[in-house]
Amino acid sequence: MRRRPFDPGLPRQVAARFFDEERQAGEPFWTVREIASQFDVSYHAAHLAVAALLRQGVVKRHARRGTCVATGKLPPLTEYQSILNPHLAIVFPWWTREPEHNSFALELRTELFRQAQDQHWRFTFHQESGSWDDPLFPARLLAAGCTSLIALGVAEEAVLAVTRLHDANVPIVTIGRNQRSFKFLNVPVVDGDDHKAMWRLAGALLRQGCRRIVVAGNHPRTSTRLAGFREAFIQARKSTPMDAFIDALDYDYVASSVWQRLDRKWPPQAVICQDFYMFRHLMALRPELTARIKAGLVVAVFDHFFLNRAYPDLPLVEVTMDPSELARTAMLVLRRSMRGESVPAETLVDYRIQWPSQ
Repeated sequence: MRRRPFDPGLPRQVAARFFDEERQAGEPFWTVREIASQFDVSYHAAHLAVAALLRQGVVKRHARRGTCVATGKLPPLTEYQSILNPHLAIVFPWWTREPEHNSFALELRTELFRQAQDQHWRFTFHQESGSWDDPLFPARLLAAGCTSLIALGVAEEAVLAVTRLHDANVPIVTIGRNQRSFKFLNVPVVDGDDHKAMWRLAGALLRQGCRRIVVAGNHPRTSTRLAGFREAFIQARKSTPMDAFIDALDYDYVASSVWQRLDRKWPPQAVICQDFYMFRHLMALRPELTARIKAGLVVAVFDHFFLNRAYPDLPLVEVTMDPSELARTAMLVLRRSMRGESVPAETLVDYRIQWPSQ
């Protein structure tokens, strides 16, 4: 018979039953096996309960005797209940301070705060340059009572810090695809479905009569997005113009290639920019793009929140992830992980496509 997974209230229940009897400091605490048997929970859940009590100083490890009672008495129930409630650390990278990302980050952070408050969780927010580089950063989180973590845009330099938190049994969910170095940790990821977004966008452009489409790619997500683009063409049973696919590592090359096609006798009817920086570079290189857009050229831009507020006079197509949906999904995955349930390695949410007329 399958035993129950971890519940955030389990540490409090274990400690309350253990301290029903008079205890002495240094007295051996229950083993993981004993907790699992008494409370009908999995070994993983029992291990997480002991880890929570260790973090809060109710019990301590001894080199020879194992896990022992720290103080010999249970703290007051109200105090004890509050310190064992989940403490969520939310970590955002430095680039979310930039104007083009600020609105997205603000809505994402606001929804994460609201979700944590609805769950009656304590939470702290961290947005510092170089946090992950600091070897003491995970220690500070653990010392502050961090019992769970949601991180946005985790970079390669965060491997050691995330590994330490993972080894301390802190459930972690990241928003945005992880680096390859994180694969061995099995940290759950919540991200946008790039393939489906490009498929939907290309299909919509085809239905609007656009047959010549340029994709200006300079983005880590290029391969999945182009796969969705090609699939949309195949589904529409149209021949795929291979010269419509532009993928390079240099902005100047991509921008000049786009303009070579726009200057042809039969220019593209639509341009898809894989990120805001590519669109901004195109605008800086050839300011006459503004006139072309107003004359009917369809330009769609990925990954910029409130793009039409930045360019209110241009009818641009805005393709972005919904930050509220990302936050809700991340919290759902985190709660499942904290309960010891199996969660997928990657959970994808839909992009939203905002057309100028909407």
